[in-house]
Amino acid sequence: MLKGVITETSSVFLNLMVFRKKWVDVLFALTFFLYRIILAPLLACVYLSDKTNKNLTFGNITFVSVTLLNVYWFYFIIKKVAKSIQYLC
Repeated sequence: MLKGVITETSSVFLNLMVFRKKWVDVLFALTFFLYRIILAPLLACVYLSDKTNKNLTFGNITFVSVTLLNVYWFYFIIKKVAKSIQYLC
């Protein structure tokens, strides 16, 4: 439950993108990276390393799939932010 709530932290800045400010794009990319690429996999590893958890195969497959999907989307987010910042210079 906590992992799901933490990963949605970056969605705050996603919803602010209607204001079309560069700092919103940068903060969205930063929070997406910190929470979905760093913190969420770390929490998943801690959870899945507990030997009392059942159905670890499903948990591991889900963990890897969601992390790969987040890395895939992060690639596109970085491309968009880079393009946005390039127009600034």
